[in-house]
Amino acid sequence: MVIISGKPSYGEEFFWRKEGTGFHVEYSCLPIMDENRESGAVLTFRDITQRKQYEAELLLSEERYRSLFHNNHSVILLIDPEAGLIIDANNAACNFYGWSHDCLCKKSISDITDSSSLNRLEAKDLFREGNEKRNLFRHRLSDGQIRDVEVFFSPIELKQIKLLYYQVNDVTDQKQVEIALQLSEEKYALAFQLAPYAITFTSLDDGKFKEVNSAFLSLTGYSKEDLLAESVNGFIIWADINDLSSLVSCLLDGKEVSGKEFVFRKKNGDNFTGLFSARIIHIEKKPYLYSSIEDISLRKESERALINAKERTEQSEGKFRQIIQSQAEGIGFVNQDEVFEFANPASEKIFETEAGSLIGASVYDFLIEGEKDLINKQTRKRKKGIADNYELQILTRKGNFRTIHVSATPKFDDNDDYLGAYGVFTDITERKKAERQIKEKSAILTNLLINLQEGILLEDSERRILLTNQLFCSMFGIPLQPEDLIGADCSDSAEQSKALFKNQDRFIRDIHKILARKKAVFNDELELVDGRYFERDYIPTYIEGVYNGHLWKYRDITQRKKFQYISAKK
Repeated sequence: MVIISGKPSYGEEFFWRKEGTGFHVEYSCLPIMDENRESGAVLTFRDITQRKQYEAELLLSEERYRSLFHNNHSVILLIDPEAGLIIDANNAACNFYGWSHDCLCKKSISDITDSSSLNRLEAKDLFREGNEKRNLFRHRLSDGQIRDVEVFFSPIELKQIKLLYYQVNDVTDQKQVEIALQLSEEKYALAFQLAPYAITFTSLDDGKFKEVNSAFLSLTGYSKEDLLAESVNGFIIWADINDLSSLVSCLLDGKEVSGKEFVFRKKNGDNFTGLFSARIIHIEKKPYLYSSIEDISLRKESERALINAKERTEQSEGKFRQIIQSQAEGIGFVNQDEVFEFANPASEKIFETEAGSLIGASVYDFLIEGEKDLINKQTRKRKKGIADNYELQILTRKGNFRTIHVSATPKFDDNDDYLGAYGVFTDITERKKAERQIKEKSAILTNLLINLQEGILLEDSERRILLTNQLFCSMFGIPLQPEDLIGADCSDSAEQSKALFKNQDRFIRDIHKILARKKAVFNDELELVDGRYFERDYIPTYIEGVYNGHLWKYRDITQRKKFQYISAKK
């Protein structure tokens, strides 16, 4: 303790008590003056032991924060939510953006964000709401390169200063792979290119072909280079451009087109009749027309031959029978009560009846539940003189389910009384199956592409594993390769894995609740026994409105939780 004669003195000292414990004191010494002579001094002491302990803990906390922040492998920024200025950046951020720490901290978040995604910056609102959010942006590096990033941002307070925690994940490669595969031939290598009917993929923004399959090239006579050229538009195959305009209007109203009959034009100028099916899909928020064409020119010739031959049946009954019996397409005639009065062998094969037994049978005998209303509606059209094409679900005489395409044309007598309808039947069961497979593969591929950086578990409706990845196996400590888990029962796997979690009963109970609701769940946090934290998403998958399984996504958020804990403690 330092005391200077005649002058006030201040300082801190450490003392030992008699029993051996130590303590810190803050002292002051004020001299007592008597006629300019020092006659004594007033000493005051204050115990500051707790304050010294708090200062030591604060210093240690700051060192831990600095270590966690600057040594973190993730790109992390601290943002002023009011001005959008970058307050601090860790080493990973400097390496990613290519600027020094001082240079990066002189910029605002808008300086590094591409103008196309600036409208998604809501720093002030985020802090007021107090929510954690994630979003996709495009960030600019020091060399001018633009990268797609996924940003997790959350409001925090450090030393009573409000900041925005901004964690950046580079997803450029993932986005490029996703877009490329969605537009690539390889995505549908088997289902798309080898389909027996023509398929096209056309942009609605510029009307240009983006992809066509081999069947389309064979049908139209064009080469792939012809169709994908910059100067070529998708309307070149339409015999009547007005058909395309009305079709697009219908699709933009949210309707799907299935089995509509149109006339198309080949490269050599010849016209052909095709059944056209299409729907609009969106990729990267851009509309595309996904369509298929089935050439029915031969069928139309058969229909015309059937009608002409039937009308001349009294003069050339033998010729009529020969034409009809030799057709590969099913051909028949039903009266006004939907009872077959004529059917060729191909029709008997489709309906799986004995030779000659289809005549006298009612169409209603083969309908599955719900198709009766469709037949009644179509019959009303025939009675009004309207020909039409439609798809029909039937149950054959042998008990097999089939989907057939029906092309129906009404028949009237000389007094315009309705007699019945001619029908041409085509079995499209395998084609419909192929279409469903395309949709199923597309849904699975899309879910996997979006989540390459997370632990993935895809289950079917019976909770059997369809797909998983190596990151999922690593997160759950599963000593197997992902392909070894395909077909396994996820119910058993969940029971085996519950020991990893701090609240085992909740882990199993929440899974049952989520599966029962079949509604998407995001950012569900789970605490593990070993101190880790997982974040979980659940996404149910549907094919044509029918539930067919679900996707689990797991993310390890342990580092984020540690950072939040230290920030909150400070």
